[in-house]
Formats: sequence, structure tokens, C-alpha cells
Amino acid sequence: MSDNLVDPLLVLLRRHEAANIAFDAAADSDASEAEKNHLFAACGRTMQAIIDRGPAATTAEGAAAALDHVLNDDSLWHGSEYAGEVFLRQLIEAARDYITRTTKG
Repeated sequence: MSDNLVDPLLVLLRRHEAANIAFDAAADSDASEAEKNHLFAACGRTMQAIIDRGPAATTAEGAAAALDHVLNDDSLWHGSEYAGEVFLRQLIEAARDYITRTTKG
């Protein structure tokens, strides 16, 4: 991480993403229903931890990762050309790109 700082949002977000990857892998395999339920619950717990704690991004890496997560979460987007959705995506992309561009050393 940048400057050896621990970014609380980035830590929780990475934990949440890892839980999602594990659940998706189990869902695509012969994993038992109990295993799938366990992994699904882990996704919910990590999401709830972010909601409950409301951690701030304390690094550019954390801020960019949060914006990437929003952009890449298909459940948030309808895939339409709805003007409001296109507008929001463009705003988020612009903010993410600025953070990424200005922090490259």
C-alpha cells in the first residue's frame, strides 16, 4: 500500500472481494449447499462490516478501489443506456481516473 499506510476501507473491501470470489467459485463448482451458504454469509458479513463501520478511504489506492468496485458490481447497473446511469458511471470513472492519474509516481 502507498506509504505503508493501512487504509481501513481498502482492507475491508479486499476482504469483501475475496469472499465474493470464493462464493462465485463455489457456486460454479460441485460445492455443497452448506459450503455455498457459508460463503454467501461471509459475503454478507464483509458487506455489513463496511456498512456498520463506514470506514474512510485513507489512501488514493483505497479510494480508487472503492470506485472500481462500484463500477464493476453488475448488481448496481442495469446495463442500459439510461441517461442517469450513464451520467453516474461517467462521473465515477472520471473521479477514479483522476485519482489514478495523479497518484502515479
